[in-house]
Amino acid sequence: MDIDEIVKRVQQEAEQHNFVEKPAEIKSIPEQVDNQFISKDHYHVNELLILDEDVMVDTLYRCILKRESDPAASTFKQQILAGILSPLDLIDSIRYSSEGCEKNISVKGLRTRLFLEQLKRIPLIGRLLRVIVALIRLPNFIKQLDQLSVTQRAVCRALEQKADIHALEHKADKIALEQKADKIALEQKADKIALEQKADKIALEQKADKIALEQKADKIALEQKAARNELDAYRESIRYVEYYFHCANQDLQKLVQQLTSSQPSDLEHSSCAKQQLQQLAAGEYDKLYLDFEYLFRGTPQMVTQLLTAYQPLLNVSKSESETAPLAVDLGCGRGEMVHYLGQQGYDAIGVDLNRLAVQSCHEHHINAKQGNALDYLSELDEESISVVSTLHLVEHLSNDELFQLLKRSLQVLKPGGMLLIETPNPRNLFVGSGDFYRDFTHDKPLFPDTLKFLLNYFGFSQTAIFYFEQPTDSSRRLCSADDISFDDLSDYLQISRDYAVVGYKPCA
Repeated sequence: MDIDEIVKRVQQEAEQHNFVEKPAEIKSIPEQVDNQFISKDHYHVNELLILDEDVMVDTLYRCILKRESDPAASTFKQQILAGILSPLDLIDSIRYSSEGCEKNISVKGLRTRLFLEQLKRIPLIGRLLRVIVALIRLPNFIKQLDQLSVTQRAVCRALEQKADIHALEHKADKIALEQKADKIALEQKADKIALEQKADKIALEQKADKIALEQKADKIALEQKAARNELDAYRESIRYVEYYFHCANQDLQKLVQQLTSSQPSDLEHSSCAKQQLQQLAAGEYDKLYLDFEYLFRGTPQMVTQLLTAYQPLLNVSKSESETAPLAVDLGCGRGEMVHYLGQQGYDAIGVDLNRLAVQSCHEHHINAKQGNALDYLSELDEESISVVSTLHLVEHLSNDELFQLLKRSLQVLKPGGMLLIETPNPRNLFVGSGDFYRDFTHDKPLFPDTLKFLLNYFGFSQTAIFYFEQPTDSSRRLCSADDISFDDLSDYLQISRDYAVVGYKPCA
């Protein structure tokens, strides 16, 4: 049977019997405070002081603050029940809180009562004040006592008239029904709690299963990604092997032609044959470095995505003639920068010593030439190039080679032309302390300020250092070194692993 139905039946049975009623003079305290009382905008302190301690805090919140009680109200309740806080102090605390002042509900007589209470706490004055107040209130006390006596006599008479055994029996029946209803309510509440606990347990188990499945899916995805990367690296390695054997075959055919067309006596002095042999021997480790670069630098697609950070520096001016400006990428490797320069509107060419890398560029229709970067720069006309870029090359050079590269780059650049250098960042502790030396062809790391000083020294202007911000794993953007500070250790750990330095040839 439903609890509401049980209570309803109890009430019906109670109405059928003559229970003891309270006299009209005594008014019962309602379980809930009247809404009309709460909606008032002014009260007298006596109206609030007669509230029962059990409902005083909640009622004061609704009357003075005009809202339901919050967690802080529990503290007030505990202090009231423990006698730490008097009802008058409670009304004062709530009325003159910052929120109470904002609501500005009038409580008449509060200041006067507070003032009297403070006076009562003064040893001599308080005692005297209590005597005076007691004398003033004595007539009222006597009157109230008389009224109370009359009321009590009336109540006694009413109780004696209606207190019979029949009423008591019905009252006992009512109590029994209420207890039964309470028992049923408790059982239903226990069943509800058990069902909720079971539902929570099932939900937790489902959530745990979901997390386990997601983790398993992530693990499978990582394994598949690793397998794809390994397969891509294997394919690249096979492709470089094909390049190597193709180039080696071409060198051998040239060498055979040279040997067959020369007399035996001429072979000892044949510089062409020696050059062919040296070229063939020099390419022995070309595949080794390309495999190493693919493993530790990343795929061409990954590198190309990172190059988008340079887009603000590589805008082709609209005032340029219809002929695309020339750009040279030194140490072009697989040609990612050459391809990106072409996308930005430049007529770009790359230069690299690695024949297999150059062959890979040709296969992807990227303009590249095999050779030494300094030798290629020496062949260019002065003031003929708009951009000279070199990504991860200068750390492979000796001091003399670096100085020659900077001097010759300034000569071949047009006025206003740009030199762009990217290199590992030794200010990053991981790079400077170990990662830089993973590449066995590196000569030494170059400090950002040092490289900028060298560009200034050899005649470049408007030089600037840029670090990289990397909001995602696949992209990055330039960040001026002027906006970066190195105040504590974490700055040296979080700074980008690479940096760029740019310089421009003066126009005058």
